[in-house]
Amino acid sequence: MISHLAPTNHLAPTNHLAHPIDTPNPTQRFQRTCAVVLGLLFLFPVASAQAFQNLRTTPVKPALRQSIEANRSISTIADASAPIRPKTACPDQLEVLMPLMLRDLPSYANRVSQRAYTNYRTSEVPGYVLLAGRPEYEPLTLAAGEYTAATESKVPQVFFTTLERQYFSQDAFRLQHYHWLFLTQTESGWRFVLMLSAVGDFEADEPPTPPRDSSQGVIAQAIRLWLRDCAAGSIAP
Repeated sequence: MISHLAPTNHLAPTNHLAHPIDTPNPTQRFQRTCAVVLGLLFLFPVASAQAFQNLRTTPVKPALRQSIEANRSISTIADASAPIRPKTACPDQLEVLMPLMLRDLPSYANRVSQRAYTNYRTSEVPGYVLLAGRPEYEPLTLAAGEYTAATESKVPQVFFTTLERQYFSQDAFRLQHYHWLFLTQTESGWRFVLMLSAVGDFEADEPPTPPRDSSQGVIAQAIRLWLRDCAAGSIAP
């Protein structure tokens, strides 16, 4: 009797994995991404602060520090000692000196006048020097008397005028002053000797007043200050 054997299927599929792979769901993936991002945000400021702290605490080499401090000191000294303008030699010739003086004389005289008014606070309103000019270098010849004749005096002299504005009873008047200036030249520069002045009404064209000694007036004080600055080389060319 022939026995019929049931066919055996040798190709039956078998499962070789004891545990299947866990695939994360979308919620888990989102949570993991948030954790990574939060970790980076926390670590970056800490790392930056640590790097900045290391940069601040990095010691500077002594030689480099000395070089930086030396350059800083030299720069500070150079800036402090640098003059506002280069020094200019005061002219030796009177004809060269006077145009520079008359150019600056109004500003010098106005400062002297304002300082005197501020210090003493008088009831008189200070005037202003508007212009100074018209220098003349021809010595004035006088007969024997109060003043020495030009032929007997070797002191340089110059004539010039100033146009000033004065205030009287709330009214403004323009007055022209005539000045006779005597200077002398020494080893240390020009020196003020004497000045005589007369006043004339510029608008009415009236004759000037007799000369008077104005060596202590505003114009004379301004000339002394200007000569001092000129000797120091502080006058603009």
